[in-house]
Amino acid sequence: WRVQHSAGLGTADALKSCASIIKPKSGKDCFLNASQCAANGESIENLLQALSPLLSESERATIAAGWNGGRTEVLIDAVVSQRELWWNARSRIRSSMLLPAATLLIASFVAPLPAFIHSGDMLAYFISAASPILIAFILWKLAIALIFCKQNSPIADMAERIVLSFPIMRQIEQNRVTSEFASALSNLI
Repeated sequence: WRVQHSAGLGTADALKSCASIIKPKSGKDCFLNASQCAANGESIENLLQALSPLLSESERATIAAGWNGGRTEVLIDAVVSQRELWWNARSRIRSSMLLPAATLLIASFVAPLPAFIHSGDMLAYFISAASPILIAFILWKLAIALIFCKQNSPIADMAERIVLSFPIMRQIEQNRVTSEFASALSNLI
């Protein structure tokens, strides 16, 4: 969007062009709705509201401030660089989780092995081996569901209270929120 906007393409056409290269239908629909808002001459706030499933509130405020201040490209770049920073951090965290996941998988099959050698019961061995993996999978799916549930819902509030009750997680979340706030504030200034 920034590249096409800086090249002089109209907002509606730029957003429609962006929609044509996005694979997920939900993202494509967001950009098409935003393009329609631009074509109808609606305000930048309404246009960005159409992109709300894709952009956080602070990102929308940053882009709106850039739009209203005549510095659209610079602030869209700031939003993109912030997203790239968070993407890289998440990638490093995910790659760091490969070793613990592999350890869990191997330990799930190795730990019940002595009992299997002693008893020879193959069904008990597979149940003993699969249960930690199944529990980890269920917890992972639950965590994903809680992370992506609607903000300000009772489930999201409960999940946030549970996560913030752990001292390390509380520190990480406080640092993340402070960083996001400072980044949004610096972009708006």
